[in-house]
Amino acid sequence: MNEAALNWQSLGLDGDTLAHRRSLIEASAGTGKTWTISTLYLRLVTERGWRASQVVVTTFTDAAAQELRERIRTRLTWALTLTAATQLIETPDDDPGVRDWLAQRWQGEPGSQAQDALRLRLALSELDSAPIGTIHGLCRKILSDQPFASASPFRIGEMTADEDLVRELVDDLIRVCAHTNGDGLAQRAAVSAMLDADQNQRRDIEQVVKLVLSAANVVIGPDLDAFDAALSALEPHRTALAALAARTDWRKSVGTGQLEQYLLSLAGASDDLLALRDAISGFEAIAKAPTSYVVAKFKNEFEQNPAFLAAKALAQQFIALGKCLHVLPALMHGEKLRTWRQQRLTERNQFTFDELIERVHQERWRRHRHECSPIDYSQCGQWR
Repeated sequence: MNEAALNWQSLGLDGDTLAHRRSLIEASAGTGKTWTISTLYLRLVTERGWRASQVVVTTFTDAAAQELRERIRTRLTWALTLTAATQLIETPDDDPGVRDWLAQRWQGEPGSQAQDALRLRLALSELDSAPIGTIHGLCRKILSDQPFASASPFRIGEMTADEDLVRELVDDLIRVCAHTNGDGLAQRAAVSAMLDADQNQRRDIEQVVKLVLSAANVVIGPDLDAFDAALSALEPHRTALAALAARTDWRKSVGTGQLEQYLLSLAGASDDLLALRDAISGFEAIAKAPTSYVVAKFKNEFEQNPAFLAAKALAQQFIALGKCLHVLPALMHGEKLRTWRQQRLTERNQFTFDELIERVHQERWRRHRHECSPIDYSQCGQWR
């Protein structure tokens, strides 16, 4: 952003001319963000002629919202006092930069001083009910004011923590998966891994469920069909793998027993999920450095062996699955999880914080009357 754009007087306020209808100002604590918002609010009221009900102002906490409302009130009251003055003289509560801007505005536009006085009085009369608050508080108010457009009840129910609901949904998912193994070995392996998940893996599952539930995220998991296809491709080579393991001419004297063990495991593993997982895990490391286990003159023959190549392809597919195997059921049952969440919230007449934002985010009605939305903070997920 160039120097001119950083000036509050020249910052564009016309959403139709701004790129993406947004203007972002990055500033650390104590640099005057609240002062800037109160001053831009004055510009919106005087320049644009917008009413207080048309400008949504959001901040982080209820206390900060109350302070911001009073800062805006002080700014508008101060400007209204100036509209009645015949000469703009300096006062103890003066803000020279804003005062000079008002003086220049009123001198350049005949009648604008009286017009601004009317606009400021109207804004001050509406300020107590103006949409100034936290993002979630404002979303709740919009849903209450627009029950038909948002398909919301006339009385918005209690708020519930997203984390509590996610934990309930994970419990439901585990119970359902415990009775349905899934189609294909990869899905059965994923269900098995989820049922055996430790505490850290349980947290992984909860994080993925939270991502799946959010309308703002698209979560793409590994290709389970590709894993099953690689497993099927290995099937004709199981006998050849066993024969390869039985050969002694290619082996080095050190470590060859480990490679033989994994080749035999792959040759015999079918629906034994644990055996297959252990076999592939070990084979992955061996396939990356076969010369550690194979005599040099047999290296090319070994690496070009069709049975070895099929086993290596399966190991590569397992790499994609390995670390996220326990979270795959959450990806496979995303639609079901979203349905469960909505059913629970409807039955209990509850809203989560994310649900509030997602309801208001709906394109068909979310800009029904608010022209501008100054935001005094930014957190991950709040730019929806």
